Amino acid sequence: MYFNKLICNDVEVLYIEAKTKNRPIIYTLHNGGLMFGSALTEAMMCHRLRNELDLNVVAIEYSLTTKACYPTQLNEIEAVMNYFYDHQEELNVDASKVVMIGNDAGANLACTTALKGSKSKIMLQILMDPLLDFTTDPYTRELTRGSIQPKFIDHFRNKYSPDQDFHNPLVSSYAMSQEDLEKMPATIIVMAQHDNLNDTNLEFANRLTKAYVDVHTRMARNRERGFMAKYFSASRVIYTRYHEEQIFIWIKNHIDYYLNRPF
Repeated sequence: MYFNKLICNDVEVLYIEAKTKNRPIIYTLHNGGLMFGSALTEAMMCHRLRNELDLNVVAIEYSLTTKACYPTQLNEIEAVMNYFYDHQEELNVDASKVVMIGNDAGANLACTTALKGSKSKIMLQILMDPLLDFTTDPYTRELTRGSIQPKFIDHFRNKYSPDQDFHNPLVSSYAMSQEDLEKMPATIIVMAQHDNLNDTNLEFANRLTKAYVDVHTRMARNRERGFMAKYFSASRVIYTRYHEEQIFIWIKNHIDYYLNRPF
């Protein structure tokens, strides 16, 4: 697999060029609770999106909270997006319309990036197994099969926002007001059946709908949290897991639609 490593306004990214010049961009934000992981964890998915949709894909190596807390990550994402926007002609990309894909806590970064804004217009955000709610005490949640242990969520949120400003909508997407939600782009939310965060994710989807945002949800039956990340974690994806593959096709169809619709 081939990536270009770029430094965009002091932030490292893994960049896969589209096969055709002047194609739009997909930005990906990896999982790991903002403490772990790297842009490389999205490698297989990035290559498939590039190859099958002929799009530029940029995996952002945002700072982990072991090195820096909020708002560093949001500022880095904005800096990368603005870099590609400002260098469109040089890079032969169309950065006017983009897609954001966020996995786990990366989904929270995708939402808050959309609220913060950048020079590019986000046409669609794809939230996979999203961790959007830092406002709720994780120890009050029912612990079910496939759940994140509450001690991890508590650690993740305290490392991201050491001053515990969890009701700041730029820290926790779940804290967004109705006015904030109206600024959100079209949204896809992919969830596993066995995940104790589904209640807040479905509530977030309902609130987006009430804010007149296009929302599409998909619940994977008999799957545990992180199932799509696991699907793409192998060194080579073999198309034998029918349900995961169908969800990926469903996601691709939505990307194609929102990047190409005439309005």
